[in-house]
Amino acid sequence: MTRSYQAAAWISLWMAELALLGCVAHTQPSPPSEPPVVRVDHLENPQFSRSQPLPDSEVEVGGDLEELDGEPNLEALSAGQAPPAAEGARDEEEAPSPVQIDKEAGEVLVPCHFVNPTRRIEVFACHLSGPTHETVVAFSSRGEELYHAILALGLNPPSFWNATRERELRWNLGDRVLISLRWEWKGKTREVPAEKLLRDPLRDPDLGFSPFIRGFTFSGEKIPLGEPPQLQIPGAVEITIGDPTRQSLSFKLLFHPNDLEELTPWMGPLDIDPKALPDLEALVSEKVPATLVIRRLAGEAELLSMARRFEKEPERLELLSSLAPLAEEIDARKSSYAAMVKEMQALLEKGGDPAKLAPEERDRIAGRLVKLQKEGHLEAARLRHLYFKVFDAQEKFKAEAIRQLGKELEPEVLQATQNRYAHGLAYETRLAAIDVELSRLEAAPQPLSEKDELLRQALHFDQDVLLYERDLFWNRNELESVRQRMKELAPADHGYTLKLFQEEEGRVQAEIRQIQWKIEEVRTRAEENRLRASGEWLARRDQVVARRKKALLGIELGELESKRVELLADLRWKENDLEKDQDNPEKLAQHRASLKELKEQKKALEEQMRGKKAEFDGMK
Repeated sequence: MTRSYQAAAWISLWMAELALLGCVAHTQPSPPSEPPVVRVDHLENPQFSRSQPLPDSEVEVGGDLEELDGEPNLEALSAGQAPPAAEGARDEEEAPSPVQIDKEAGEVLVPCHFVNPTRRIEVFACHLSGPTHETVVAFSSRGEELYHAILALGLNPPSFWNATRERELRWNLGDRVLISLRWEWKGKTREVPAEKLLRDPLRDPDLGFSPFIRGFTFSGEKIPLGEPPQLQIPGAVEITIGDPTRQSLSFKLLFHPNDLEELTPWMGPLDIDPKALPDLEALVSEKVPATLVIRRLAGEAELLSMARRFEKEPERLELLSSLAPLAEEIDARKSSYAAMVKEMQALLEKGGDPAKLAPEERDRIAGRLVKLQKEGHLEAARLRHLYFKVFDAQEKFKAEAIRQLGKELEPEVLQATQNRYAHGLAYETRLAAIDVELSRLEAAPQPLSEKDELLRQALHFDQDVLLYERDLFWNRNELESVRQRMKELAPADHGYTLKLFQEEEGRVQAEIRQIQWKIEEVRTRAEENRLRASGEWLARRDQVVARRKKALLGIELGELESKRVELLADLRWKENDLEKDQDNPEKLAQHRASLKELKEQKKALEEQMRGKKAEFDGMK
């Protein structure tokens, strides 16, 4: 039996043993910017378990966490039989429905039923005890049987795709599946992919945008449950579609790319498309049975091919066809990553106990493992960038589609949706591109030269600039929204509310000025590093330093402006207290004293601001 799928954890443990033996001083790599973390919870094979404490799991857990005893029979699964649920897990009328496995078709079939959600969609399917108020279908099958049914299709567990670094799965998206629903209604059998049952409503009941089919990623990892803790899959699991405002915790057996932390801020809300499910209420009230189909995909090219089958608009079909080269490159790089992981597994299996190896063999294995780990991380970074390029193209298509709906949408709705989608995923795609360059430097076979180290630092500053530019984008949108609301308020009728919005306007303006100068300051840092790398720093130093000093003063002015806005709010509250407590002499005296103190603080602050402003204006 091999140490399958545990490369990241085993490399860390193996290298720690080698370090204790004093055998890897010259093969140990220079510390990466984000060193991998030992994930002992990945060691599912008891034959190779170590006496290490289990770390706190990062997997989000919620809902029904009843434990399931015993391991399912994988031979039975291969024959198309699902493992039995834990005895007594549910009463008879709520007994889990059997999961079917069709290995020839590469499908797991999960009995489910439609629900009528009361909130926007955040999960596509969940256990009966899960968030059924925000899902399309619910099922009674337990998490453990679903987990092993998916493995029976030949998918790798998430730890395989996390082999080179913790949470690498969120970069390379691992093994992919298509999720669809199959049901019979009015004499016809229908099967529709998950995304095609949903829409971005664009805040208009009659319009909406149909999402692109992006597939789902297998993400279920066992977590410590029970006393004593044992690695298990919780009873209640979900298939997550993602939502930018979601706060509830859950155990994600499969997740959609929209659930990635880089994508969620840019994704709009989803609801069930009434055109796709016009008879939803009847389907719910008549308890029409449905089947959740989890179909294994050979790769991104197959997903793209299947997605084209469900598109009718020529423009959408043309876009999907244009993405074929990216999909093919994703598949090639995933194959490369998988080959690296398998080689790591083979080396770990061959290595066995480091103490029993000859020093030369230990050094050879250690050096190769470190090299594969770094190269695998670089490949994951490339995959992330490729995926973001695909999603960016789709989001830009969405922005243009919404713009063309302009005549049918309310002006404020059009503006709000355009603001969200206007840039696609431009910031995230550029950030991912920089991560590729950083990973390439980290994967270098030799320690970085002084020049390369300076360029690495410059790339980090480039990322900071993009993050600030993204913040600037959101703050400008907020300012526009505040000003739009102010236009709708008549001063005579809404004087106090208008004052609140004016304070908010001032706060956002101050934040925008700070961000603008932070961008300039960080740009000078990146420029300095590149000039040092090229040997031109001394010739350009005075100019760059002068720009940085002005930027730092601009940041300080912005901070003072923010303090002034806070003082104005405090003054408003105190003036309200003064007016409210006119009949209480003691409180009136306290309020007047506080008001006087606040006014003095405001006067001193404004004097300080004038001095800084004069200094700022005097700079070149």
